[in-house]
Amino acid sequence: MFEVEILRNIRESFGGDEALVFWQTVTHLGDAGLVWIALGLFLLCFPGFRRIGSTIGIALFSGFLICNVLLKPMVDRLRPCELHAEDLFMVCPTDPSFPSGHTTASFAAAVAFGIFHPKWGMGLLTLAVLIAWSRMYLFVHWPSDVAVGILVGTVSAAAAAAFTKSVFEERLGL
Repeated sequence: MFEVEILRNIRESFGGDEALVFWQTVTHLGDAGLVWIALGLFLLCFPGFRRIGSTIGIALFSGFLICNVLLKPMVDRLRPCELHAEDLFMVCPTDPSFPSGHTTASFAAAVAFGIFHPKWGMGLLTLAVLIAWSRMYLFVHWPSDVAVGILVGTVSAAAAAAFTKSVFEERLGL
């Protein structure tokens, strides 16, 4: 299968077995979207950043609904670690593979932040890319899972930004 070869090339090209701890740490930063939820909640504490915090929260919630509630059960795709256990370096998640929830949440939050602060958003986008990449390195997602996660997260962020613009500017006059 073509995607398996891509995953093996990613593993070999990005540190092999020696980089395992690094990639496991990166992937755990995206667990349950907690780092992104914390960022959104933190920003809500400051009046000048409430719109960004709100946008992140809405983007995360809409991304979760699309990814975890709609697409994962509908597609019900097996993970690479279920089909290629010899390449597994962590516990294989039990939920369906498509699309990547870690990637969806990471891109939803990073893109939402970047819409308002592109310069600072680049740092968050870098973290989002690393989290997405870690999912492939660790054989828990196919490249197409990650690609669709990027798409769902980005679209969720854009829609959330448009929504908060209408609420904050047009209705609240902020």
